[in-house]
Amino acid sequence: MTSWRIKIDITQRASDNSYVVWERLPATVLEGGTEKNWTLKRWVSIAVFRTKSKATNYCTKRFGRNCFKENEAVTIVFV
Repeated sequence: MTSWRIKIDITQRASDNSYVVWERLPATVLEGGTEKNWTLKRWVSIAVFRTKSKATNYCTKRFGRNCFKENEAVTIVFV
């Protein structure tokens, strides 16, 4: 089974200026008798914070302190 990268986006809502952390969920699909990881094109909101620093701290605690650097396991983007 191949490894997949966790994709995280952090966006600011216009309605209340809160920061929403979105995660793109992986799905394992059986293709030709072998498991393959595919990324769904559906994003799920996993947390909401009032400030950008709290959203950043959440991602750092959840994915490690180097999650915002070049990382093979996690991609985090501010939109």
